[in-house]
Amino acid sequence: MKSLEKGFLVDIGRMRIANILQFYSQPKLEKIVGEAGTEQYKRAVLQAEKKGLLQTINGKPYKQQYKEIRLKGKALDFDATGQVMERPAVGFTFFELKPEYFMPVARGGYDIKFEAGSTMPVSESLLTKQTQDAVTILMPLATAGIGYDPVKLGDDLLKSLDKDPEDYKIEQPEKDLADAREEMLVNLASRENEEAINGKPIPEGGTPYASASHTMVHIGFLKSEVARSAPEPNYLLIAKHAMGEIVLGSMRGDVSGMTGEQPPSAQGQTGQPGTPPQAGGTSPTGYNMEMKAAMPGMVQGGEENPATQKGSLMTRVLGLMGRKR
Repeated sequence: MKSLEKGFLVDIGRMRIANILQFYSQPKLEKIVGEAGTEQYKRAVLQAEKKGLLQTINGKPYKQQYKEIRLKGKALDFDATGQVMERPAVGFTFFELKPEYFMPVARGGYDIKFEAGSTMPVSESLLTKQTQDAVTILMPLATAGIGYDPVKLGDDLLKSLDKDPEDYKIEQPEKDLADAREEMLVNLASRENEEAINGKPIPEGGTPYASASHTMVHIGFLKSEVARSAPEPNYLLIAKHAMGEIVLGSMRGDVSGMTGEQPPSAQGQTGQPGTPPQAGGTSPTGYNMEMKAAMPGMVQGGEENPATQKGSLMTRVLGLMGRKR
């Protein structure tokens, strides 16, 4: 061991340093390409010349490119006196090794040192124990919301045990199809309001198969100060759009039939399927009942002949919103 320490390892270190000094000091030559008259070509030549890296071979410019070393978690820079200094950095950084940085011109050489330490990998059992200790210490801070994520800590602990964290996480219930469609229609109504206020076109006859919640978003927006202060054509466009949805819903007699169930209009007042509605009667449930419950008096006579109520509906909608037709 003493022979290796005093002779063999020192000789290997000297050979490695000689190899670095010989090859790292020789730059690669990168040809500066492009049309000679362009600004980009002139700028590349000028930058290489300012840095002292320009070399001309047979009348063609080349840029000298020296070896770069990659550093993790730190970076090399120069202080005010021109000395190389080390500063912390995030991720990886690169430092260009110019010959004047490492060639021993005035310093006379290098000191060779060996750092003792084991190169064997940590055993899995020891790594698991270390992970458990870290989680035990950090989990109280994570649950208190101080700087750490309890989910990530749990994932690391399960991974150290060769477990898949996804197998232990609570399954999120999927939304019902009808609820998902309802949410989509409500979001669509908000986008339609924004587009109409900004002068973009939306269907005047309403959104096909719109639900009562969708239409109520339009009605609520029409009552807001933002809508009332909008230009008259933009405001009327939203009002016509909402009124068209009310008329379409009146003719359907239900929300929209999206759920695949039998429309309430196909049921009589007794609620028996297949019984036609009585003359002049209304469905006990459905679109119009929902709209009447939300906005009493807005829909009048729409059940008997909704198509004939378009003008009166428009007048009533604008009246309720505080505007005149």
